[in-house]
Amino acid sequence: MDDKSAQPVPPAFDRPEGEPDVVLPGGGKPYGGFWWRVLAALIDAVILFIPVAIIVQTLSPDMVTFEFDPNATVDPNFTIEEIFKPLSPMASFVLMALYMLYFAGFESSPVMATPGKRVVGLRVTDLYGHQLTVGRALFRAWPWWISAAAGLLDALIGSAVLAYFAGLLFLIACIAVAFTERKQGIHDIFASCLITKRRAVFGN
Repeated sequence: MDDKSAQPVPPAFDRPEGEPDVVLPGGGKPYGGFWWRVLAALIDAVILFIPVAIIVQTLSPDMVTFEFDPNATVDPNFTIEEIFKPLSPMASFVLMALYMLYFAGFESSPVMATPGKRVVGLRVTDLYGHQLTVGRALFRAWPWWISAAAGLLDALIGSAVLAYFAGLLFLIACIAVAFTERKQGIHDIFASCLITKRRAVFGN
């Protein structure tokens, strides 16, 4: 008889046969819901705010060019690029490295969570409840480092178009959490990962 549990599990919306069930002792939903993940992301954003601000101020001090003038009239033909300049290439590169190290580093560590996820009681696992490898964690973090990479390319070409599209892709990947059975974002599905509550137990 074939052992289906030994077969590779492809990333998919439907749970493949042989994949373990996830239960929460005492009842309840074992997966990290949309708003819990939003709260975790806000905590991580607060933690990252100071290093990001230092990087931007140090490596791209001319990013914001707008100065408030109470007597100024509004020019109906102004463009966003006239207020916000793209980050410098070096700032974009350092931010990309920061996001990759922060998210992939924490989520592939024994704690299996960023500080934000840990505070709200969530963890990141593969489909079987195992700790992520560094490679899988890096792949799962693609919405963050693609956004930073788009900023780097925009800085090189002197535009902000790619960053806008990357931001839209980031939102779509994350909003999917609210609509999938196991509360997976698109990046979770592609990387075959789950976000569960820390007390959740994986079956055999």
